[in-house]
Amino acid sequence: PPLHRHTGSSSPYIMADGAGEEAPPNAFRTGSPVEPGAVGLVNLGNTCFINSVVQCLNHVPSLRSLLTSGKFEKNLNVENKFGSGGKLTISLAKLLKDIWSGNYTAIEPRNI
Repeated sequence: PPLHRHTGSSSPYIMADGAGEEAPPNAFRTGSPVEPGAVGLVNLGNTCFINSVVQCLNHVPSLRSLLTSGKFEKNLNVENKFGSGGKLTISLAKLLKDIWSGNYTAIEPRNI
């Protein structure tokens, strides 16, 4: 099945880059995965290594539970000048929520 793009600012992974522009929205292949959490991540050129890392993190139950529950947000250090302001963790949490939503068979993770 074709990938469907989310458009507009309601797309869960759109983040402003350094120039203040929005990144292209993710695309999703809708449908029910064969098992909960069995969702593919589309390779976007050289993203196979990061996709592998995301899939590994996705299957660490305690980490997945923390990120999908939102309980991590109170512990984010958003003021560290050397960090991402929590954007990476928030983006990963949103991606994991989509992976476990039961609504997709594949996701094009453009903004993680």
